[in-house]
Amino acid sequence: ARQYKKMDQVNATTRAKDFELMVTVQKALSEYQGTQSDLALANARLDMAKIQDEQSEYRHRTGQVDFDRFMNDRNDFFEARLRQLNETGRRELALLNLKHLAGDLQSQFVDVASWEKEN
Repeated sequence: ARQYKKMDQVNATTRAKDFELMVTVQKALSEYQGTQSDLALANARLDMAKIQDEQSEYRHRTGQVDFDRFMNDRNDFFEARLRQLNETGRRELALLNLKHLAGDLQSQFVDVASWEKEN
């Protein structure tokens, strides 16, 4: 009877750990998908800012807009580029976390076969 009780406790602990792992992976996947969407939005905004900047530069050269407007649009472009770079970094970190949880880091970054040959 005591062994059955111990086995039930071990099974309950195993199920709890399985559930905890599943929740952790789901959260990581959700985080990755969110950062992927944020990056797509940042890329679209960067494209818009680039077009606006090019248009503003052309209009400044032809005398249609003043230097302040041109510099504001150029600044908006650089801010959009910075946001895009930040979102890329966030997405890469989320992907790295997913790879860590999946155990894929070793196969991607470590050549186990060559390491085993050396040792």
